Amino acid sequence: DHLVSALETAGCDVILMELADGLFQAETRELMMRPSFRTKTSGVVFAASDAMGAVHGVHRLATHGYAVLAVSGVITQSPLARREVAGEITQPVYSLGELATPKIALDLLERARMPVLATEVVA
Repeated sequence: DHLVSALETAGCDVILMELADGLFQAETRELMMRPSFRTKTSGVVFAASDAMGAVHGVHRLATHGYAVLAVSGVITQSPLARREVAGEITQPVYSLGELATPKIALDLLERARMPVLATEVVA
């Protein structure tokens, strides 16, 4: 919270932050459960290493009130895993190269600034 507040005070329009070690890691879990952190987070790109982890991570984040904008990570190196995830969630799945393109980066930024109505996970 301190880092985000300092960046806001400095006038940052966009703060891009990586939280490593997974959603079950104690410090990450504690941070993600903080209402003050959740209210300052307008969108999440969830990185996963496998299809099951991607689907579960998206669902878990959405259940806790986070707007999941996309999925990325090692999973994008497997065409099969990428198709499996795409069939289970409504969010797009982007490779690192795709995330680096101006079009996708700007789309994610625009979607992060939109009001969140709902995050859907296909069952």
